[in-house]
Amino acid sequence: MTVGESLTEARHQAGLSVDELSKRTRIRGMVIRSIERDDYEACGGELYVRGYVRAIAGAVGIDAQPLIHEY
Repeated sequence: MTVGESLTEARHQAGLSVDELSKRTRIRGMVIRSIERDDYEACGGELYVRGYVRAIAGAVGIDAQPLIHEY
């Protein structure tokens, strides 16, 4: 399972829409959707991707470290 697939599944299990997750993390919905598709172009670089993944994982209640390592 990819990073994006893992985050999407965790978001669904947490019962959150992309808009709700965006409000919780203050990450634009477009960026969240891109990450969930494993498209990191809109993120602005590797450092940002790691921060976004960490914030999204925290908001949906999963450990970010394995995802960051996989990225």
